[in-house]
Amino acid sequence: MELIWRDEHLVWDPAKYGHIYSVSLPYTHVWYPKVRLANPYSSSLAIDSNDPMDVRATSSGDMYFYPAGIFDFNCEVKASQFPFDEQVR
Repeated sequence: MELIWRDEHLVWDPAKYGHIYSVSLPYTHVWYPKVRLANPYSSSLAIDSNDPMDVRATSSGDMYFYPAGIFDFNCEVKASQFPFDEQVR
């Protein structure tokens, strides 16, 4: 799973900070979107705050988070009008 967002509060000028363009921060020290995977066919799963994971913060405020873990989820596919059908959530 990959979470990407922009945090306008974590923007800096790399020239003023030794040309550092990105840093790795513990995800418990920054805001991140709370995510819960829920599936009626399996148990729900939340990101566990006991897992040591980092968020990559870039000087432009782009944040990259790759939560660790095994994620088991699926969805029903309706293909009765294939190839003209559309899948929503």
